[in-house]
Amino acid sequence: MFKKEFFFGVFVGFLISGLGVIYYLNLEKPAASQNGATQDASQEQMTQALQEEIKKLETQLKDDPENVKLLTTLGNYYFDTGNTKMAIATYEKVLNLESDNSAVWVDCGVMYRREGDFKRAIDYFDKALSLDSTNQNALFNKVIVFKFDLNDIGSAKKAFRDLENISPNNPHIEAFRAELGL
Repeated sequence: MFKKEFFFGVFVGFLISGLGVIYYLNLEKPAASQNGATQDASQEQMTQALQEEIKKLETQLKDDPENVKLLTTLGNYYFDTGNTKMAIATYEKVLNLESDNSAVWVDCGVMYRREGDFKRAIDYFDKALSLDSTNQNALFNKVIVFKFDLNDIGSAKKAFRDLENISPNNPHIEAFRAELGL
């Protein structure tokens, strides 16, 4: 049986490898403890800081509503705070203005996955790959959706092989394979 923490650790490893700064917030909550309470307080402070940044960006966008950089950052903050609907709406604005941004296609696909729209998530990951065939983040997410959301093991294996082919020296690949049972 896989552990969510493992997959998120692999995902972070990919990010450290140069894929960008994206993370999932839906890790299992730690057991209640003094340390857990400290983590909860810290997460609350981070969420509050992000909410303040969101308000600032929304204000800036009133003067420059087609600023792709501001919109992307806003979408990322919505992503980080778990506001999937606002993240999707914001990322879609970015994609309407700049349809060749493979990272935004992936991020929007991740949000569609969180919403349970797995087919659309795969479509968005495929669009990212059509723009950048070496996008490890898109392939990683395809593997996860195919294996765990759609239970399509054949497609998960194919996406995993593609990931292996573009990232043969990634130290996380073998651990990922073992945990996936592929």
